[in-house]
Order: sequence, then structure tokens, then C-alpha cells
Amino acid sequence: MKKNLEKVNLLIEKAEKEETLGKNERVIGRYEYILELYRSIPQDIINFSREIEEIEKKLSILRTRI
Repeated sequence: MKKNLEKVNLLIEKAEKEETLGKNERVIGRYEYILELYRSIPQDIINFSREIEEIEKKLSILRTRI
């Protein structure tokens, strides 16, 4: 679980950098993977519903740009 959280933080950093560069398709892939990682962690241990909702909003916005 700790590795997944570290991976999420790294992926978020990379996605934000690539978003500023206009690499929207790659960013979408990263955010989708982040969602998978968040969902793999049981909610009774840590609840990431707020983070998941934010990522889903970002994905929705990014998909309209493609």
C-alpha cells in the first residue's frame, strides 16, 4: 500500500508537468492509472473518495480537450 501511495504521488507530479506541456493523452493515461491505484486500496483503511472525485473531474475536463 505504501508503494502504491508513493507511486500515486510521483504520477501526479508527472501528470501535472505533462499537462502544462499539452500532452493530454498521456496525462489521461496517468490519471486513469492513479484511479486504479486509489481504488486498489481498501476504503476501510484509507478513504480516497475525495481524491478519486477530483481525478475524475480532471479526466472529464481533459477528455473534452482532445
